[in-house]
Amino acid sequence: MKIKTSFFKQRIVKPASPLNRRNHSNRELIFYVGMLIVTIFGLVFILASRSIFGDDSELIDAGTGKQSAVTVGTTEVMIVEKGINPDTNYGEILLRVAQPVIEVGITYEAVVGENETKTMVPSTLSKIYDQYYLLQIKEVPNNWRQLVVDFGYTSAEKPKLNVSYDVENLEEILKKEKDKTEQATFIFDYREMVENTKLAKRNTNDYIVKVTEIEIKNIDELVGKIEEDRQLLRKEIQLFESKILELEEQKTYLTEEQVKQTDSEIGRVQREISSYETAIADMDKQEDGLQEKKKKLIERHRQSATLNEPK
Repeated sequence: MKIKTSFFKQRIVKPASPLNRRNHSNRELIFYVGMLIVTIFGLVFILASRSIFGDDSELIDAGTGKQSAVTVGTTEVMIVEKGINPDTNYGEILLRVAQPVIEVGITYEAVVGENETKTMVPSTLSKIYDQYYLLQIKEVPNNWRQLVVDFGYTSAEKPKLNVSYDVENLEEILKKEKDKTEQATFIFDYREMVENTKLAKRNTNDYIVKVTEIEIKNIDELVGKIEEDRQLLRKEIQLFESKILELEEQKTYLTEEQVKQTDSEIGRVQREISSYETAIADMDKQEDGLQEKKKKLIERHRQSATLNEPK
């Protein structure tokens, strides 16, 4: 019996019914929607993972105090304090700029940018008092990661010394040196920035009061350290004096040669005592200087605080 293939051919090539096409399209739509949901969920998870598990990216931060100190030309620049108000996106960085007395006519500048968004951030650098400068940062981007601060100055040509004003040297005399730029970069990580919802721009006297309080605190810490070290030296002197008494008592039962050797050892101990006493005297002198400076700072603090009182 010959098998008729027309039926099978008909089944194979027969176009799908509208219902079948619709079911197939629905299955494709469900598949793609499912993939889209999975993709979106994955992206959300990646973006939120730092909030959930903590940011484990490399932490680069200038810090504060001595660890933040860098040299810009011949000037040492150190970060004293840093903070940001997360509610207003306003930030401040207080710097101490130890400029050598022979460096004059220098104007310091600062430029701030946000590393994640590669955008410039508006900022103002102003001198507060003596060696202290304030960098005010406005409109810090939301969800910022790193603030990059370039701090420095451009030095103009300095007068030449011991110049022989001779026609033969005319070209060299008239030659102008290019301005020299000195700068350093500070990086501040959001994880190390101090958040303060009360932080806001204040008047100059407020900042002078703040700087003065910092200096007074530093002096108190130094005076405390001096007293601590002085007590240690005095204890050492007491031990040395006890050693001398011990050696003197031993001399009664020693030979003449041994007595000479003991006297030599006593002299060595006495010289050590003298060096310790000299160190103590130097500490006393330094403490007197610090206390005098503290009195001046207290007076400056009082005057600045008085100017801030409402009239």
